[in-house]
Amino acid sequence: MNAAIDGTDSPDWTSPTSGTWATITNFYLPYQNLTANQVVAAFLMMPHSDPNGIYPADMQDQENDLISILQDMHTYFPNLQLVYITGLHYGGYGATNSYPEPDAYEFGLAVQNVIADQINGNPALNNNPANGPVMAPLLLWGPYTWANGLLGRDDGLTWDCQDYSSDGLHSDATGRNKEAGLLTTFFKSDQTTTPWFLQP
Repeated sequence: MNAAIDGTDSPDWTSPTSGTWATITNFYLPYQNLTANQVVAAFLMMPHSDPNGIYPADMQDQENDLISILQDMHTYFPNLQLVYITGLHYGGYGATNSYPEPDAYEFGLAVQNVIADQINGNPALNNNPANGPVMAPLLLWGPYTWANGLLGRDDGLTWDCQDYSSDGLHSDATGRNKEAGLLTTFFKSDQTTTPWFLQP
């Protein structure tokens, strides 16, 4: 189920009583003939727009938002087992946008810190009932989508200005296809997804 809501960023999802969660439970799930109890895995890419300061201080709000969102997901979807988190694509083409560089790159570091927090036993992200109250599902890396524009990565991924709409922030058709391809390839190949994603 696609649960994206246009125009929202991470602060819109941090409160369990926000309208975003009501939209998911009252409209998105019923439209797909699903219930909250059927949600067992999720993909999360939820940045905090317009961060302030210099790294790492500029990512603290982002990390706090992600922790709150993951706790909300655990509350709304009681059978949620896995959440795959990923960073942003390249953000250097917008003259003025909400996720410029290096913020778009640093978002990946914020994701890394949140995953590390769970590994290192942060009670706010505990997923093991043997260690106390369960607060969040198991966190895993999703596909890493950032590349340094046309400089690209060793695997050949690049981001061209033609991949973006006129605002230099949102993907156009080619960019969406590129991101969809990265996501689909990940779910078809990762050892934690193939047992269930490739089932008939």
